[in-house]
Amino acid sequence: MKPFLDVCIYFSALLLISYYFVGVSLIKGTQMVTLITIPYIIILFIERYYKRGQIL
Repeated sequence: MKPFLDVCIYFSALLLISYYFVGVSLIKGTQMVTLITIPYIIILFIERYYKRGQIL
């Protein structure tokens, strides 16, 4: 449950930053944030399996 909340908070924060501070439209901001969030999710999975000792 905690990783899900981390991703939701990360996504929301990036969306707010891109929409309000950078000044892009909501659709463009959502696209940009989605492209940034996908590698973040992949990194979380790699870290979780690395901590378990399954990846060398």
